[in-house]
This record gives sequence, structure tokens and C-alpha cells, in this order.
Amino acid sequence: MKERIIERTVNGIKVTSHIPEDVSESFKRNRINQIYDILVAADKRIDKADKPESGKTA
Repeated sequence: MKERIIERTVNGIKVTSHIPEDVSESFKRNRINQIYDILVAADKRIDKADKPESGKTA
């Protein structure tokens, strides 16, 4: 089975996707979008963890 391998770095994370060539373009786009959504959600969690919460005192 032929596949397309896509390598990208997003926010310092290297992502490699193996997408079969014999599937529709919409399936390929959906798979790439799913990976992007996971990375964006992870990046938002990291940003929230780095910011101090307002209103709390030590």
C-alpha cells in the first residue's frame, strides 16, 4: 500500500503522519485536521499551566 508521509514541526513538536494514498482528499484533510486540533489543544493546556491564576494568594 502506498502512503504519503508528512513531517511538520508545530510548536516545537515534530509530527509525522502516514496517510494512505488510496483514500479520498477529504479523508486526508480530515486526518490532518484531527492532528492539528490535538496539537492546538495541547498547546493551550501548556499555556494555561504557565500562567499564574489571578485572585489566588500564597
